[in-house]
Amino acid sequence: MYRKNKGVSNIIIYCCLVLILCIFLGNISFSRASQRKNILILRAECKNYININELMEGIRDKLGNNKDFNIHIDIINSRNNNIYEMYKIYKERFQHNKFDIVIPCDNISLEFTRKYQNQLFKNMPIIFCNITDDFNYTKLDHSYFTGIINQPDIKSTLNTALKLHPDTRKIMIVNDQSFETINKEKIRKTLDSGYDIEYISCENVNSKEFQDRIQAVNGNVVLLCFGVSKNNAKDMCIFNIKNISSTYRIPSYSISEALIDKGIIGGMMPSGYEHGENVAEIILRILNGEKVKDIPIIKDDSNRFLFDYIEMNKFGIELSDIPKDSEVINKDNYGFYVSRKQFFYKIIPTFIFFLIVIIVIQLINISKLKKVKQKLKKSEERLRTIINATPDLIFIKDGEGKLLDCNKSFLNAFSLNYKGCIGKYAFELAQTNDIYRQSYVSSINKDQKVWEKGRLIQVEDKIVYSDGRTKVFDLIKVPIYEDNGNPRGIVGLARDITTRKQIENKLRESEERYRTLLELLPVTVCLHYEDIIHFVNKAGAEIVGTKDADELIGRSIYEFLHPNYHEMFKEKIEQLYNKGITITSLDKEKLITVDGECIDIECISKCLFYDGKEMILSVMSDIRERKRVEELSKNIKDKEKLLNETLEYDKLRTEFFANVSHELRTPLNIILGVAQMFKILIDDKSLDNNPKSLKKYLNMIEQNTYRLIRIVNNLIDITKMDSGFYEINFQNCDIVNIVENITSSVAKYIEDKKIELIFDTDVEEKIIACDPDKIEKIMLNLLSNATKFSKDNGKIRVNMYDKVDSVVISVKDNGIGIPNEKLKEVFEKFKQVDKSFKRSHEGCGVGLSLVKVLVEMHGGIIYAKSQYNVGSEFIIELPAHVITDKGINPIDGDMKENHVERINIEFSDIYK
Repeated sequence: MYRKNKGVSNIIIYCCLVLILCIFLGNISFSRASQRKNILILRAECKNYININELMEGIRDKLGNNKDFNIHIDIINSRNNNIYEMYKIYKERFQHNKFDIVIPCDNISLEFTRKYQNQLFKNMPIIFCNITDDFNYTKLDHSYFTGIINQPDIKSTLNTALKLHPDTRKIMIVNDQSFETINKEKIRKTLDSGYDIEYISCENVNSKEFQDRIQAVNGNVVLLCFGVSKNNAKDMCIFNIKNISSTYRIPSYSISEALIDKGIIGGMMPSGYEHGENVAEIILRILNGEKVKDIPIIKDDSNRFLFDYIEMNKFGIELSDIPKDSEVINKDNYGFYVSRKQFFYKIIPTFIFFLIVIIVIQLINISKLKKVKQKLKKSEERLRTIINATPDLIFIKDGEGKLLDCNKSFLNAFSLNYKGCIGKYAFELAQTNDIYRQSYVSSINKDQKVWEKGRLIQVEDKIVYSDGRTKVFDLIKVPIYEDNGNPRGIVGLARDITTRKQIENKLRESEERYRTLLELLPVTVCLHYEDIIHFVNKAGAEIVGTKDADELIGRSIYEFLHPNYHEMFKEKIEQLYNKGITITSLDKEKLITVDGECIDIECISKCLFYDGKEMILSVMSDIRERKRVEELSKNIKDKEKLLNETLEYDKLRTEFFANVSHELRTPLNIILGVAQMFKILIDDKSLDNNPKSLKKYLNMIEQNTYRLIRIVNNLIDITKMDSGFYEINFQNCDIVNIVENITSSVAKYIEDKKIELIFDTDVEEKIIACDPDKIEKIMLNLLSNATKFSKDNGKIRVNMYDKVDSVVISVKDNGIGIPNEKLKEVFEKFKQVDKSFKRSHEGCGVGLSLVKVLVEMHGGIIYAKSQYNVGSEFIIELPAHVITDKGINPIDGDMKENHVERINIEFSDIYK
């Protein structure tokens, strides 16, 4: 009985093997021949929320590993921050490739394809996948972009973690700032909704900082890992979490499939394989003719729980603890056992079922084969229609030169009919029509040339028609050989390029005209890629001192650009290439000729495409002559200014001497007149009886003598100041006492003029470093002017203000005032508001200029405010400095006694 059962078992095993062999041999499918489709898959170096390998497997399985697809996978270097450099690399790499579909597999790849769609992937369908839902896909052009958006389930992962670890009191959020990181605000919004847990943020740190924070955490903590690190010097290496979980016994969860088997217990994660199947479904829809804009963007929320059995065991988590239908990896204790009873009651029926399925498949395949044959026939008819509809001349010859087939364009070109030319040689066709004899003879010669070379030839051929027209064709002949190497035939394709040749001739003529124009231009025209010269006209060669422009081709512009302008030129190139600026402003630069001469130029640049490259066109002008003209114009202007200043100085000098002459002549005439009067009175002996007249005349002599002294003193002071010999004797004095004494000294004189004098101060004492004599001269001059220009019953106010670091003195009157246009001239030498000789007040125009210099020698400032016919105010501000090594100097009696004489001198030019 035992042997019998064993024999039956062997038979069953053999049957199983035969059935399996039948499955492999019978699973034959027929598909129509089609052109292989090129699919480009772009991915970044960094990890993603979906496992890229699973994603690729899902795409390939859905496409059925079909040989009709060429799948190219390229990795974008995400560590390279210069996206433009990556663009240049791919531009060179894909310049000869045409892709039917482009698939960016992450945010970085999608951003790259969006930015350079027109340059690299123009008019190509783009299916994006593995894209986080915080990516702004609304800015994509839906005419070419569609795909799948991930919607990770953070809340389910958090609920599961808290359920499996009920004692959890803290959750550490691990998140970096890489491109693929989920939005931090979305994480916080999810975590803040109903969880009474302390959250600890751990963002964008390296491995050392991460471990330090882990060690600092006390109590029951769970890691939620959202960041997908790029693993560079700054980012935290996420793969150290396996060591963290082992060393510190901290459970870790994530929503990233890429982190499973890297120390993560598990979480609610998207399926890379299902994601890939969905992408492949969209690929097939597009290749079957469906437009991209008609395929909506899919928001994929089909996540599933995925757990690592090894990590579960570390924390005592049983399979019954995790959610139902969860996927578990690394579950080593799962085995496979089938009993004899199961074999007979389950395995054999299964094989029978598969055998039936195979038979059904074979029948279906036979039906499909018939349909394929019908489709092939229809396809051949369509192909014949397309070939006959094309304007190109298409023909096929056998190895001996007989015409086997041709399209309608070929028949029309040589005025042939299909049945009359098929199976004939070229020399036979030449005998039927003399017009095309030369073309047939030329065709025979070219056939011989093809067989001699044993490869494709491409030449231009001409056909001359009876009406005198000549057509030019671009002729391609391709030899076809048998497997044994014998000639099988020739396939020919001729395209009418008559119009193109005419355009080329016109373009060539136009190019010659433009080249002649460029050579005749007086400005330099230079075409360069970055700094390397590709073209320069004759003017460019002449400006740098070379005989031939060809000597400059291939050389760097930096060889001829002055070193001071190298950095500016680099910035210009960067603006033109990287920042998308198409034209720069007119810049002034310097060139160095081969002889070492430095030349001033103006340059303007623009980006353009030439010879397949993005180059820079620079136009430079020699501005040496213009600069010479500008310098000459500047010299002329400087000389004109100097001439005007000289004329103004002569005018001021003339006016000054006229004023001085007038000021001197007036008191001298009065003194002379009084002396003559004395002489007459003495002769008449009238003085003895008239002492009042004598005193009057003596007062007149005294006053005019004071006037002469004042004029001479002012001239001496201004001369000393101009020559630098005028000295200031600084002393620590009470400036309030000085100004008050001077004001009180002139009070009686001013009040005699029927003018009210008011002194007021907000500080009783203010010690500053000053020269009392010069302060007296300043105040007397200002009070004299205020008195001179005040009306009867007017008011003069002297006010002092303490500003801590300075002291302010104000002399204000309500006199005739100063016009606004003359206000700026009052402190200039020899300037007077009233310049006429009939003015009502005397003076030579140096008093206020002396006051200004004296104030400035004290380190202060003076300025005036005035309103015409209302009054004027002169304001002095002196710094409150003190000489540290000197004491306070009181006002001595001599100074007070000198007030009277100085007042008489300063007030001498006021008419009594």
